Amino acid sequence: MRGLIISLYWERSNLYIVFKSDVQQAYIMNDKVKYELEICDKNKVLIPITNLDGNMLDKGIWKIEVDGVFATIDNKLLSEFDNYSRIFNYRKNFYSFLVEFDLNDNIFLIKTRYMEQNKKYKKFIKLYEADDLIGFLKIVLKIFSYKMVNLLYLILRMFKFGKKTVLFLSENSNQITSNLLPLYNALIDKKYKVIVYCHDNFKKKSIFYYLKELFMISKSDVILIENYTPILNFLNLKARVIQLWHAGVGFKAVGYARFGKKGSPHPYLSSHRKNDFVIVDSERLIDVYAEVFGVSKSKIKPYGMPRLDNYLNKQRIDNVLERLYEYNHLLKNKKVILFAPTYRGSNQKEAYYNFDMLNIDEIYKFCLKNNFVFLIKMHPFVKNKINIKKEYHEYIFDYSDLDINDIIYVSDILITDYSSCVYEFSMFDRPIIFYRYDKYLYEYERPLHELKGLYSNTYEVLDFDNLLMCLNNLKDIDVNLRFKNCLCHGKNDSVEKIVYLIDKEI
Repeated sequence: MRGLIISLYWERSNLYIVFKSDVQQAYIMNDKVKYELEICDKNKVLIPITNLDGNMLDKGIWKIEVDGVFATIDNKLLSEFDNYSRIFNYRKNFYSFLVEFDLNDNIFLIKTRYMEQNKKYKKFIKLYEADDLIGFLKIVLKIFSYKMVNLLYLILRMFKFGKKTVLFLSENSNQITSNLLPLYNALIDKKYKVIVYCHDNFKKKSIFYYLKELFMISKSDVILIENYTPILNFLNLKARVIQLWHAGVGFKAVGYARFGKKGSPHPYLSSHRKNDFVIVDSERLIDVYAEVFGVSKSKIKPYGMPRLDNYLNKQRIDNVLERLYEYNHLLKNKKVILFAPTYRGSNQKEAYYNFDMLNIDEIYKFCLKNNFVFLIKMHPFVKNKINIKKEYHEYIFDYSDLDINDIIYVSDILITDYSSCVYEFSMFDRPIIFYRYDKYLYEYERPLHELKGLYSNTYEVLDFDNLLMCLNNLKDIDVNLRFKNCLCHGKNDSVEKIVYLIDKEI
């Protein structure tokens, strides 16, 4: 029977509907709009709630049209019907987006609506975000400020003269690094003007920094970023935005892939949706990053990561090794373990790592016995420091201030959890250990992308005792090539492709 639903399930904010027979064409529609849906595995249809060709599924009542008929549902599913509904919270859980299911004359319906917290729930009044005059005035002031910032942006834009301008913008670092740096070096001799504005948003800044940032943005025709950039949330930009996401090849959920979780982006007003182009490493990542940024797949460009252009170049490797050996001669004569986990916490300001889960005393004993050094490279967001005893300084080093892509060259073993550095490290066919002490909690808060082949034969430990046991039996750790297969490295032309894109857009 055409259009008969026999199963439905969720993966993050993606709704999958399985039909009894194969599907040739499917749409989700209401009285105003109609979106074509992706067909998976012949009889399965994907409804990406946050990204229907770059749009959020709006509030309303929706039908699914399959091969010319409206979808119906198998009677066996009716007893569990209510269990499939979902509530997606955002903006500190004050607002929610609800997805519910219903039937009308046996036609399957998807009902969506927005709700907001009602602090005066015992009174029969309209829902307001503020429950007192002070709160109301704060909201009015915030709205006024956003409008004034946009007005100032437009006024500054009116006085934009001279050469076309490319802005390298970062709110997460005081200097350009990673994917931005190779592009900067390639663009400084171009016919247009190149400007840089970087500041660490984690550190408290005066209004002067943000006014200067707004001035820089107003003068720009193309803006290059590689991270979440909050100032773009509410600006009505007249420039093109190119996102060179720093993680390159991610498998943990970020952006709209964690819609409804703590730190979730706004359904509509997010800098993620302001990206005109998103640069990813390979074609297999187009689906992943279309979901992450909530943009259409046509905006995702599989050009590769600029920082990996010539990453395997022998001269480059030799130069970095020489510099690192001069920095610490012990790296040359000992085996090197690189410990590089990602951060915990929902955002940059809350970022931390639980160092209690790393027994430094036992690490020291292992290194002393086996002629290893242990390098700690924390995520840049993590501001808390690990305490390393003075007597351990010949074997354990905190290299959090160094570039991880350089440290990888000198490392023999990687210990990580959910960091995308596994991809760069996998280029050298060396062992990787996944130490995930909070696996179930972390993966609940940050669901993972199901990249094909990603999870087979993973060497994973969930506590420190097993990590130590693993280190003492390194010969049993297989080198797994599945992460390496996710990369399109070796072409060394990503910078060239992005420069061509900028030339075309500017």
